[in-house]
Amino acid sequence: NYALKYDGNKSYLSLGTLGNLGQNLGKGVYVRFDIKTIIGGGFYFFGLNIGTTGIYIGLGTNYASSSLSGGILVNVTDDSGTALQGGTSTSAGYNDGNKHTIEIQVNPSNNEISINVDGNSQIISYYLRNTPSNFSNFFGNFFIGAQNNGSGAANFISATIDNFLIGTTSLAIYGKYLFTEGVGNQTADSSGNGNTGTLLPSNDLPTWTQGYPLIPEYITPAWFT
Repeated sequence: NYALKYDGNKSYLSLGTLGNLGQNLGKGVYVRFDIKTIIGGGFYFFGLNIGTTGIYIGLGTNYASSSLSGGILVNVTDDSGTALQGGTSTSAGYNDGNKHTIEIQVNPSNNEISINVDGNSQIISYYLRNTPSNFSNFFGNFFIGAQNNGSGAANFISATIDNFLIGTTSLAIYGKYLFTEGVGNQTADSSGNGNTGTLLPSNDLPTWTQGYPLIPEYITPAWFT
């Protein structure tokens, strides 16, 4: 198995618009991946937030001038700009140079975010606890390794990411990336939805590196209630 390593400078992975995931965010979204940052590294590991429906997740980022210092931040926004935003402790230290398995569930309809790290459920602090509901499909591409800010890729992370899965909590899978290729500038979507990932940019691609054990087939983890 392989993984993709992002340099924190310009490299990222584009997954396209992920079908009708955007308009279904209100049903709840589930994200699962393995990540290993450099020590002290971080910023956004993936996201789309360009003024309309979007979701982004970051590590070691900043919000309201407060450093998350290895904490995890999650934000879901609808077309009206209504946002649900929260995360783990600001001193969580998940950018410690070790591999972590992170699972996230966001339920906009009941204003809840759940985060599990290495099998342990996390206490969530909320920064914005509204009820986004006016969702539409993404009109920009969803990135891993960076945030799509509407003008292109920004806020890059220096990390290795593997076994990435995104879907709704109703068990609809929109993208499943196991990074088994080991070479080239594309990676297959194992969900069967055809959302092929493209490594970018051409002059600074993410690099193929040793990955982590393959994940089991998609199921909603028992700790999500």
